[in-house]
Amino acid sequence: MGFKSGIILLITFGSISGLHMREQGGQRNLAFHPVNDRNKDAVLQHLRPILRATRYVGRVYYSGSCHTEGLEFVAFPPVVLHPSQSNVALKAVREMFQGDANVQVTEGADKTISVTIGEPSTALLQTEISVLRIAPMAAYNPTVAIDAVEGAREVKAAIARLGLRVPLQPSAQLLAKPSPGLPHLPAVMKNVTVGQALDSVAGTFQGIVTYGTCAQPNGKGLVEIDFVGLGAIRK
Repeated sequence: MGFKSGIILLITFGSISGLHMREQGGQRNLAFHPVNDRNKDAVLQHLRPILRATRYVGRVYYSGSCHTEGLEFVAFPPVVLHPSQSNVALKAVREMFQGDANVQVTEGADKTISVTIGEPSTALLQTEISVLRIAPMAAYNPTVAIDAVEGAREVKAAIARLGLRVPLQPSAQLLAKPSPGLPHLPAVMKNVTVGQALDSVAGTFQGIVTYGTCAQPNGKGLVEIDFVGLGAIRK
């Protein structure tokens, strides 16, 4: 089916309990990036300090082309970025993309800035999960939590129905050991959509969820979901 799987190598290093292999590197501690990530990294490098300074979190949804030879991925589209002058989150992010008709920036609930580049397929985001069970390691680690969302029965069925694949890309990330005082998701979430679950990941771990889709001529496509932290935990 092409669903990604995580491999955890259990080690002990302070509050770090493992090494998680997944695509796109989560918080990018130990990641191997495809060339197309240069566009993505440029956007995130501009966006992260704005959100960190204004105490917002974010979501970046984008559509790109499918790269299916060798390493599969959704190519992040090029955008023209501008310096931001405002200290207001929504205005500052809109300044980043000013003049680019392919980019829409809005503000949602719970201090979330949404950036939409192109026309990503959002059908998967609307899929409702009746009961999402989150294991302790997933509850304390955003990229593992995303794996849990993708592994939900309803989500697997939707991915298959929509003709999507989740491409496997090599990267590695140190995992946080579940510990009192660390941010974490609840063990169970009920009656949530994929989009709502991903918003919970962004809000809980103070970062940006990225969601990219692409379509192939045969009607099939790829979907990539990732997380990147803001570099500091919001108090």
